[in-house]
Order: sequence, then structure tokens, then C-alpha cells
Amino acid sequence: MEMLLRALRAHRKVRTANTKEELEKLAKAPDRTDLPAQVMIFCYSMLSRSYKSCFQYMCAFRDETAISRTSLVRRWVAEGLVEKQDGRSLEEAAELCFQELLFRGFLLPHHRGDAGKVKSCKIDDTVWEFAYRMSASENFVSSLPTYLSYQLRIRKFVKEQEKELEKNPRPQEVDSHRSICRFRRRPRDDTKAMDDMVSLLGTLPQGYRLNVLDLGGCRGLKKRHLNSICNVHSLKYLSLRNTAGVCRLPRGINKLRLLETLDIRQTELQQQDTERICLPNLKHLLTGTKMTDNDKEPLYAGSIPSKIGKMRDMEILSWVQVQEAQELENVSHLQHLRKLGVVLGGKGSEAQDNMNKLLHAITQMEYLRSLSIWVTPPPTNGNSDSALKMEMTEQHLIIAPKILQSLHISGISLAQTGLPSWILQPQLSEITLCNTWLSKESLQKLGTNLPRLCCLRLHRNSYNDCKLTFNKDGFKALKFLIIQGDKVTTVEFEEEGTTPLLEKIVWRNMSLDHSGSFSGIHHLAGKLEEVELKGLFNVGSIEAWSGCKVSYDLEVPFAK
Repeated sequence: MEMLLRALRAHRKVRTANTKEELEKLAKAPDRTDLPAQVMIFCYSMLSRSYKSCFQYMCAFRDETAISRTSLVRRWVAEGLVEKQDGRSLEEAAELCFQELLFRGFLLPHHRGDAGKVKSCKIDDTVWEFAYRMSASENFVSSLPTYLSYQLRIRKFVKEQEKELEKNPRPQEVDSHRSICRFRRRPRDDTKAMDDMVSLLGTLPQGYRLNVLDLGGCRGLKKRHLNSICNVHSLKYLSLRNTAGVCRLPRGINKLRLLETLDIRQTELQQQDTERICLPNLKHLLTGTKMTDNDKEPLYAGSIPSKIGKMRDMEILSWVQVQEAQELENVSHLQHLRKLGVVLGGKGSEAQDNMNKLLHAITQMEYLRSLSIWVTPPPTNGNSDSALKMEMTEQHLIIAPKILQSLHISGISLAQTGLPSWILQPQLSEITLCNTWLSKESLQKLGTNLPRLCCLRLHRNSYNDCKLTFNKDGFKALKFLIIQGDKVTTVEFEEEGTTPLLEKIVWRNMSLDHSGSFSGIHHLAGKLEEVELKGLFNVGSIEAWSGCKVSYDLEVPFAK
């Protein structure tokens, strides 16, 4: 019933006499046992042709417990299922399709980020069976269309291997997933599933174009498998995310001239391997380990390809390690870049030169919407005289990014210099800070100068005071507040009207000695919907709250 109501709401402005007739048929249906199927058919009929194709594609995820949103929309694009819309890229159009299928109930949320955005989804068994029937009937076949059948079989090989490893887990011989591969010994051969997958690729009909190959999660990948994959020249999407068994990316990767997405995050591949990549149609290069705020964990990112300037269609470059300033000059030629994540190293003048080149490069990127800057090593305190300067020249300020929406800064002390003026762009809606040692005055400046800021993440050592204070003069649009670290012990809302739109607070207190507490939270009564706490807190004050959902976990994050 909920799916039906959502479909009617989505089409409330375009309801026709035919819609009314279909609803009357549903209401008068004598066989109520088949009503759910009839409702799904009705809701499905209201989807556009492109959205129907994307929904049918969900048949390829029969064995998945969770489906990454970003991976899904990129696969839709690679398969040619998405129709371009005026003023939007294909990936943006695919995101709209995802939101529509989610809203209508064809997809279900599996995991949401702290700010409420769906990071992964799942599909109900009943809905999957319906998608299977629709795909078969509309393509005039008795089972799945060929391209869906191949995708389902490829993922089954990966899932079969996962099940085998669950039954017979491999002994842990090393602590770090980044240990040198040539010294890692596997007690048994676990490559059969990948051998079978490669055999399947060898049986593809001549002229058949396999667009997508997702091996995410595979633990038995070998060099010979990658060499075979590099001969599938039609590939547009290749994911090796979270795979194990291969240390080097073969040079043959450059034979995939049509490749648009290469995802090698959380792998054992060497940093320098990405330097050799030269793929003229590449749009998304995703590298590196998962970025965390735990300074004890090592940080790895791929090198910037030496011929990056020739990859003019690049839209997402994340994360990449800057070795020398000239690399950023090449990145500045990427006029279509929407998302950039860089790791800056070096010391003294070299580090500052890299930062200056980065600031110059981003002024050339008129479509840049998301920027992440991670400086290593991070400052040990906020009073360092050698802190990097992030201020742009007056000439560059004029052409600073105008549509930047998301900004992540880590490892740059702002205690001495304060916020650089180019950051205070009115369209900025999301900021994440870590190891920035921001002052109270700079925080207030953020609140008063960013009228659209709806999500603020303050991670480890992002703020240099133990008391985080909000008043009614700023943060008018703030909806999500995420705090993580051991520095802040009190969050205060000074008066009525403070953060009037705040919906959710997530606070992970990593201190082993000081309990977190709130002051003036009653000023948010009737507005705040959810509070999520992890670590040490004043339990009595938590239980006294009313009107919002409160979850509490005593475990201290990252405590050792």
C-alpha cells in the first residue's frame, strides 16, 4: 500500500482518466492474494522507459546484501540505461533515478551516513522476483536478457568464494592489509572462482560488448586474472575494490580504452601503479584506502597519472598523492572535474609550494563541487609557526570556485591563520574538518558567512576549545551536526532560536577521562529529531530529554 501511495504522490500533477480506471480495477479485484503484484505492476507502469530499464538491472544483485549507491549509478551509466536530462550529466540523471526508485519503495535503504544520505541499498526478494519477470517479459525472453545474465553469473563467482572463505577462513598471518604481498602465504588455493570467471569471459560471443565487471570483495584475484580482464576491451566500468591477491596493476590496463570508471580502493596495489594509467575516456579514478580520522592508521593514496592532462573527460579524481607541484599543473587542465581528493606531503617550502599549486589549480576548475585536502603528517598542535597557508592571492580570489558545495580539510592548522576567505562561499552546504584546530571566532565566522551550510562535521582536533558554542546569529540552515574526538566535552546552545533547522546530532566522544554533556539543548525542543551518542556521556541528562530519538553506546571509538 505504501508503494501505491508513493506512486500516486509522485504523479499527483499528471493523473489521467486512465490512472483512475486502473485504480478502480485494483479496488475491485476479486483475488486479493495477487493484489501486491497488481500494485507493483501499476507502480511500475508509471516509471519512465529509462527508469524501468534501471529497475530491471537490479536483477544483477540477487545475491548482494548491500548495494553501493555510487557504484550502482555508475553501472547504470556504463550500461547505457540512463537518458541524459537538460543541464545534468548522465551520473546526475542516474542519481535522480536512484532517488525515485528509493522513494517509490522499489529499493530499500540499507545504510545511511551521519547526514542521512543513503550510502547503500537493498532489494526485497518479492521486488527482485517482480523485476526478473518484467525484464524477461519486456525483452521477449524466457529468462534474463544476456547482459543481465552475465552480470548475475559474474557476481555469483565472487559470492561463492565469500561463502567458501566463511566456511573455511584463512589463518591470519599478518596484522596489516598493506603488508608486502610477496611475503604473504596462503595455505590453500582459493582462486577457483576467479578461474571460472575468466573462463566465462573467454566464452563471450564474438562481438559481444561486456560493459561492466564488478569484482568488489574478491579475495582470490591473481595477476593472470587481471591480464585476462585487460583483454576485454569493451569494458567501461571495472571495480577491484576491496580485493586481495594482486599487488601490481598490469600495464595492459591501458588497453581498456573505453574505460570510464576504475575503482581500486582498499586494494594491495602499489601507489606508483596509477602513475602509468593513460585511459582517454576515464571519468572516475578512485584509489587509496578508506580515509579515517585515526592518526595511528597509515594513509595510502594512488599517484597522479603522469598523463593526467590528456584525460580530459575526468570528473572524479580521489584520492591521489601529490609528489611534486607540476602534477597539480596537469590536474588544472581537467575542465570537467567535479570531485577532487588530494593528499599533500612534503615539508617546509616544498609543502607550501604544493599547496599554492593546488589553490591555483582549483581556480581553473569551474565545475568543481567537492574538494578534499588531506595534509600529512598532521600538525601535533594548533600553534605551529610552520602551518601551511591556504589563502589565495587577490587575483585568484576573483576566479575561485563558484559552485563548490562540499569541502573536507584535514591536517592544516587554522589556529594562527584563521579561515581562508575563499572558503566562505555562500553556496557551500557541507564542511568536514579534522586536525585544523579551529578557533571559536573562526567557527562563528563559518556560521554567519555560510547561509546554506546544512552539514557540519568536526572530527579529531578540528576545534581548539573544549566547549563548542552555538548562538542564534549563525548556522541558520544547519540540519546535521557530527562531532568526533576527545577535545570537545560540552556542546552549548545559548538561546532560543539557535540552529533552528537542526534535525540530528551525532557525537562520538573518544575521551577516556571526560564525559560529554549538553547545555541549553531544551532550546531545540520540538525541532531536534535524533541524537546519536557513542562514548562517555552524562546518562542522566540523556534520559531527561524528550521529543526526539536518542541512541547511546558506551563503547569509546578508537580506544586502544
